[in-house]
Amino acid sequence: MLRSHLLIGVCVFWAAILQAQKTEIHKLLGQASEMVFYNPKEAKAIAAHSLKLTENPAQKAEAFYIGAMASYIMGQYDEALNQAFETKKLLKKNKDAEINKQSIALIHRIFDRLQLSDYQKDYWPQNLVQDALQTEDLLMKVQFYAERNRQDSVSYFLSQTEPHLNHHNPGYFEAMYNGLKGDLYFGNKAFSEALAFYQKADSIESKLNNPFLGAEIHKRFTASYLAIDSIAQYQQGNEWVKQLINESSGIENKASNQAYILMTKSFDETFQQKEKTYSTIFALLGALAALGVVLKIIFGIRNRNKEKTLTQMLNYLKNHEAKIPETEPETSEKEAASKSGNLLKESEEQILSGLSKFEKSTRFTQKDMSLGKLAARLSTNTKYLSEVINRHKGKNFNAYINELRVNYIIWKLKSNSAYLHYKVSYLADECGFSSHSSFATVFKSIVGVSPSVFIDLIKEESEKEMV
Repeated sequence: MLRSHLLIGVCVFWAAILQAQKTEIHKLLGQASEMVFYNPKEAKAIAAHSLKLTENPAQKAEAFYIGAMASYIMGQYDEALNQAFETKKLLKKNKDAEINKQSIALIHRIFDRLQLSDYQKDYWPQNLVQDALQTEDLLMKVQFYAERNRQDSVSYFLSQTEPHLNHHNPGYFEAMYNGLKGDLYFGNKAFSEALAFYQKADSIESKLNNPFLGAEIHKRFTASYLAIDSIAQYQQGNEWVKQLINESSGIENKASNQAYILMTKSFDETFQQKEKTYSTIFALLGALAALGVVLKIIFGIRNRNKEKTLTQMLNYLKNHEAKIPETEPETSEKEAASKSGNLLKESEEQILSGLSKFEKSTRFTQKDMSLGKLAARLSTNTKYLSEVINRHKGKNFNAYINELRVNYIIWKLKSNSAYLHYKVSYLADECGFSSHSSFATVFKSIVGVSPSVFIDLIKEESEKEMV
């Protein structure tokens, strides 16, 4: 009887200890989850410590997921993928677990970041769970409108974001928010206010050490410094941006390779669990080989398209070398009109000479420039001028003006690196287009790539030349 009571007491004692340990780990994970967005390094350390204290699959899965989130906030996408896949592996028998859904949502998000979303949908069905990073999606929508200079939409969606922010412990979302708030002021030419918000964003980001977020914030810094003519700070900021971009590129390459390894490994394990016969093993090898070919084709096509785009752009630049516009002597339209005489006596040489002077000026950047206005300036009529342009330039008046404008802005982009940081809407206005969309359409039809892709390619070529 005594021995029986003693055994029961020991069991109760150990049960109490295990329950206390489970409760303690639950508290630790709750603490880590709360700080993951503003102190990801500490949250990651707590999650790693919790993994050593428990063998409970659910708690281990939660610890891995918190570690994955912390790594994502710090821009460590390869580590985030490793830990998210571990979460998924631990909960493979419980596919409906909330943490399992969250981990798959995080994997999808990272794949989108790495531009691997084209084939991830064939691997897993799209997960529709509302994850912990919904605020990031809202902020990305703000950035979308900011890039298109739609200030009203930017202001509206920023206000929609504010209830989700943690002003007591500012972190990842607050850094993005302050950067976009600075963009709003920058777009309104309130450069001092913009710089203040960029500094807030930088102060928060410095605690996160996320090179992707850091590069975006410092790009804004450099643009602000340039706007206020602080050249030394602009140059210093530009160098820092280059370092962060290089670091980000290294992480992307490493994470892309890791994504392939993890995906292949997970794919292999899933098939091995379902079938253990030789036929399944051969099917598995075939599937892996096919996946490898598909991935190789995807990356090959992606690289070839990029090379093709770069070649196309370089060929255009070689064939259309932009020249520095010269200042044309000012003459009023009334004076030009007064010189208009009998069209039958007007020679094509005089028209062509006038067009040559026009091309060397910047008058074609005037938004109200029309066939009639140019005809009056050259003392001829619209019909005769249109015939001369069609015969000697090989295009109609609109195509002729649009090409002059595109060549002009290309010269600006190549000769003044500051233009590489301006918004596309500003570039459109600078060369005489009335809207962002019409500029982008015309630019792509002439050059072969969109303005944003063209700018990115110029930046890449500049970076290669500096190495």
